Amino acid sequence: MGKVELKPELAQITHYNGQRVNTIQGFLNAGILPAEILNQFQSKLEDFKSSLPPNYRFEFGGEEEQRNDAVGGLVSTVGVLIILMISTLVLSLGSFQLAGVIGIVAVASFGLGLFSIWLFGYPFGFNPIIGSVGLIGVAVNDSIVVLSAISNHPIAKTGNPKAIQKVVLHSTRHVLTTTLTTAIGFVPLLLSGGEFWPPLAVAIAGGVVGATLLALYFVPAAYYLIKSRFGKKRFSTSKMVINSQS
Repeated sequence: MGKVELKPELAQITHYNGQRVNTIQGFLNAGILPAEILNQFQSKLEDFKSSLPPNYRFEFGGEEEQRNDAVGGLVSTVGVLIILMISTLVLSLGSFQLAGVIGIVAVASFGLGLFSIWLFGYPFGFNPIIGSVGLIGVAVNDSIVVLSAISNHPIAKTGNPKAIQKVVLHSTRHVLTTTLTTAIGFVPLLLSGGEFWPPLAVAIAGGVVGATLLALYFVPAAYYLIKSRFGKKRFSTSKMVINSQS
């Protein structure tokens, strides 16, 4: 994999986490993702690992170490973020069921961001993860706009399908405008080329476009199903009360 050249020099014995280490550094050309080269490098080291002496092992620092630390810190705060998000949605929409619909949109938008990375053939690294997480806050905006418009309409909020359709059609212009402005804003990053910014831009732009379809089709359908089911239960309960009084 390379040429070994011994150069005697005065140096101190390096330690990492209380153990002696030998540090080997590698420098990449500009425009190349470290994660992509590291995967190729690790695959070539598989055969060499079997020849290591006892108690020797490989550990990788640099970009991978920082990425793992960042992902670990992000995962450690996911629970708190989810609780804050659910509390905000319940207080804003006044319903746990509607907050659950937004939660489904958030999870689906995260998956759509990762799907966009796979579709365009970009490597799955730290940037797509950050882009997909940041995408959630942008993606649920369209769904909140649609739900708020339906909830504020006097007829649509009762679950009337024609009224819901009319409200969604009226909100389509606002939803598409938000989506187009967000997606167009990432065009310069896509055109810049390289392997660093395009995965981030593709994850956010692709997820936002997919979340728009969820806001215009999934959210109204879910709202109708929730209201129709709740309406049937309320009707049957009131009927039982009337019969018992009669």
